[in-house]
Amino acid sequence: MKSARLIWMALLAFLAVAIFLVLLAATSFNPFAQTESIEPVTPTRAAIATRRNESGQAQGVATRRNESGQAQGVAPTDQPTLVPNNREGTRPPDQPTLPANASEAFQQGVVARRNGDYVRAATAFRAAAQTSSDPALARQAQFQLGEALYLAADFTNAVPALEAVVQQNDGDALAPRAHYFLGDIFTQQQKYEAALEQLKIYRAHTRALMGVVDREIGDVLLASGDSAAAIRQYEAAFKDPTFNNAQRAAVLKKIAEVYHARQEPQLAAVRLEEAFKIAPDNATRANVEYLWGEALYAMDEQDAALGHWKHALATYTLEAGAHQSVAKLVELGVTDINELQRGIANYGVGNYDLAIQAFRRYIAANDVPGAEVLYYAGLAYQRKGDQAGALRNLDVLLSSYPQDKRVPDALFAKAVSQTRLGDSAAALATLRQLLKRAPDDARIDDAFWNAALAYELAGNYAQAGAVYTELAKTFPASGFAPFAYFNGGVSYYLAQNYTRAKADWNAALENYPASPHADSAAYWLGKLARLQGDEKSAVKFFQLATQPPRSYYSWRAFDALNQPAPPPSYKLDDYAMEDTAATRAELEQWIASWSGAPAAAELPPAVLNDAAFKRGSEYASLSRALDARPQFQIVNETFKNDAAALYALALYYKDNNYFSLSIDAATRLAALSKQNETTQPRLLRQLIYPTYYADLIVPYAQRHKFDPALFFGLVRQESTFNPLSYSSAEARGLTQVIPGTGDLIARALGVSDFKQNDLFKPYVSVRFGTYYLGNVLESFNGNIYYALMGYNGGPGNARKWMKPDLDTAVEAIPYAESHLYVRTVVAQYRQYANIYRERANKQE
Repeated sequence: MKSARLIWMALLAFLAVAIFLVLLAATSFNPFAQTESIEPVTPTRAAIATRRNESGQAQGVATRRNESGQAQGVAPTDQPTLVPNNREGTRPPDQPTLPANASEAFQQGVVARRNGDYVRAATAFRAAAQTSSDPALARQAQFQLGEALYLAADFTNAVPALEAVVQQNDGDALAPRAHYFLGDIFTQQQKYEAALEQLKIYRAHTRALMGVVDREIGDVLLASGDSAAAIRQYEAAFKDPTFNNAQRAAVLKKIAEVYHARQEPQLAAVRLEEAFKIAPDNATRANVEYLWGEALYAMDEQDAALGHWKHALATYTLEAGAHQSVAKLVELGVTDINELQRGIANYGVGNYDLAIQAFRRYIAANDVPGAEVLYYAGLAYQRKGDQAGALRNLDVLLSSYPQDKRVPDALFAKAVSQTRLGDSAAALATLRQLLKRAPDDARIDDAFWNAALAYELAGNYAQAGAVYTELAKTFPASGFAPFAYFNGGVSYYLAQNYTRAKADWNAALENYPASPHADSAAYWLGKLARLQGDEKSAVKFFQLATQPPRSYYSWRAFDALNQPAPPPSYKLDDYAMEDTAATRAELEQWIASWSGAPAAAELPPAVLNDAAFKRGSEYASLSRALDARPQFQIVNETFKNDAAALYALALYYKDNNYFSLSIDAATRLAALSKQNETTQPRLLRQLIYPTYYADLIVPYAQRHKFDPALFFGLVRQESTFNPLSYSSAEARGLTQVIPGTGDLIARALGVSDFKQNDLFKPYVSVRFGTYYLGNVLESFNGNIYYALMGYNGGPGNARKWMKPDLDTAVEAIPYAESHLYVRTVVAQYRQYANIYRERANKQE
């Protein structure tokens, strides 16, 4: 549900009234009454409107996705009718009764904390701390109690719990973390003196985050009104040897900001000049130069200030800082502004109307305006959706400046506008011009692809097939080529030109046997053979499609061979990940067999000594997942070719609840091996397809009568088990529920005091996501394909996409987001069923 659900007002009104009337008579469990959400602010996976090739490189505007799993577009969606679920009862299945045994209580606290149920976690940890006869366990439980209350924003109870940690022992590894939490709490309570005391104690213990904590202490000093001390603290932060130039420039800008507020612009200008010298990129330089100009202007050095603003505008025209500078120049009434630069600056920040106005003034003032203004004017019209305006400007450029360096760019832009207008024939003619002018232009295959998609969306399947085939033959080395042959075959099939369909699919098989599209082509060749009564050939092709590595159509081939997924299991043990000494030893031996180096579960010294890992692990110890994650991503990139390190990291992330990073490391490890899933050890397969949150997912799946393996596949696609996932459509959490859907589900379940950020809590996200999927499945009579279309693209759209033949229905989905979503989730569902259910069936 990453895509926005467009909900009709009439439907909303009807639902609100209906749900309200039903809920008057219903009493449901409310998991939100005692908790508050932590505010995640880092967006993650956002759907984009570009086509990508197998390597993940952006390829231009598109309306479907490729096999790589990259997002390709945003699908408008709607809502099913959500009815109050009277089967919910008063307690969801993830609410255990706490035992008297302290170690069991501690474990339940660990699980509840992982699930985002901080209130229940605190209850469990309190029980463990009070009843444990093991001093080490009791102390750990006391710290976890304070942390859980801190995460629940229950500061009244968190403070004494954390102070007890410090009072018990102020010298072990838990004490500094307790001091940090107390410092953050006191800061939020505006108790600055107490906050400074706690943060300084933590600062004395940290090495990985010295500069970060110095900066935070500076913020507290500034908030308390001691700006001079704040500046000294920021200066200390600047000296952190682990800071990169981007961090140093940010600290210098902060210092300058304080000086500016103290009406000391001379000192601000000095710091900004330093920041400009070390700025790592044009965006930072543009912003710093704008601020530098402000400081100089405050010093009455107006000419110098204007010089900096004009320089930023001329040198970094497309950056936001250039737009800030031109806005300042306009505000001051400066008349000698370069209108071309002004227009490009507005274009760079999305002010297309203002950009066009500036371009018009520039053209009016110049007898020979040049190609650049026409090119950017064309882009501005294109971005605002006026394709006719874009073509007018681009055509003038092409006719007036036929030898200009902008001509290839203009031809490509022209083809894009023609495609968006639905004139694929004209777009193709333009692209052939571009091919003659710049045969090595890497964008041409991209544009051919989109022209074919335009024909396909218009229902002109014969022409779409012809363009796909032309693309594949003209650009055989392109990442689009195997997919183009496959799509061409599907388009010809839909046009009932089975001869051409067969030819394209055979070309995909013969020319790109290692591509995932070869499996797809083999399946469709089998489907076509069966349609034509050739069962022997059909079976041959279906069997070929099932060969690893397996894609969506590999599993469709298993279905065609009457080998469907095994029946659902609702036994939690069937979804247990087998991370044991024996399975680790097996995986380590396998890694050594092809990498030539020993592997061990312990993190190697190179990782432990890595600066990004040190920062990430320190952030993680402070429950700052949003700060830890980018550091760990750097670590994964640093060690992406080190099999032993990736193995140890996959286990480390797993054990520390950074599940998506564990999947990334394990997936990369599998890729390094160059071995398919049938030869990879079981533990590696489980790390790639993990069953985190099974204690939540399995009971709810049983309640809503669908296969837990399906929901594991869905969560893996939606968030890769990252509970803080956040999309451009404001979808949140493990199951990527968007605000409107969350509100509807909360009302249907009788959940009062629901807040959108509760969706970042796994126990809420799973409850809501399973309920929604259960409703959609019910509305489509249990058909998982149409249900997944509805979950992602909206049930109303899914009904429009239904066809007598399921495969053509899936291939004809017009939304990129939903097209790939269905295929990916189904493929992952079958992987889960294969990995986990196979073991269960053998045991039975």
